[in-house]
Amino acid sequence: MARKNTGNWYISCVTSLIFLGGIYLVIVAFTGTTDIYTNLPWAFYAFFQVAVIAAGISFICKSWGIHKKRETKYVEFDTSFLRRVIVDEHTGEECVVFGSPESTFRKACRRDWPFENIDEDANWIIEDARGNDITRKRLSDYDGIARIVPKYGVERVSDYHSEERSYSSIEDSVEYYD
Repeated sequence: MARKNTGNWYISCVTSLIFLGGIYLVIVAFTGTTDIYTNLPWAFYAFFQVAVIAAGISFICKSWGIHKKRETKYVEFDTSFLRRVIVDEHTGEECVVFGSPESTFRKACRRDWPFENIDEDANWIIEDARGNDITRKRLSDYDGIARIVPKYGVERVSDYHSEERSYSSIEDSVEYYD
């Protein structure tokens, strides 16, 4: 059975035949007589009608591209704001920040902080694809996908509130002898 993915619906000729054949059986049940031989030629004729209609429906659905969800509303974007994609280095999550062409990447990120794993007040930088720091560059200067990374080691929100961060690092290096 050949099935073609037409978006979110799977429509095939066989599916259409089954559906229309069921409709035909309901019609025959209400209009049929007791003599099966008088209905047999009409059954063949109706079967071929169902086959032609099913093939037509299948062709129309595939060629017109009927989808389950279709956006019909026109969406207008404000061209005075630029949108840039920034990837969180730890989670790989992509976030879209926006701002005026003259605002910096830092200002655009701080406007609405989308990164849950990086503390906003920590030392972080935004790098381009080559690893250059573009934190203080304007949004109009770079149009690729950037990534945000902590400047010094791993600085996540969960690390600031963990029990291990409350102890000083000198206690980790001291050895106790009995």
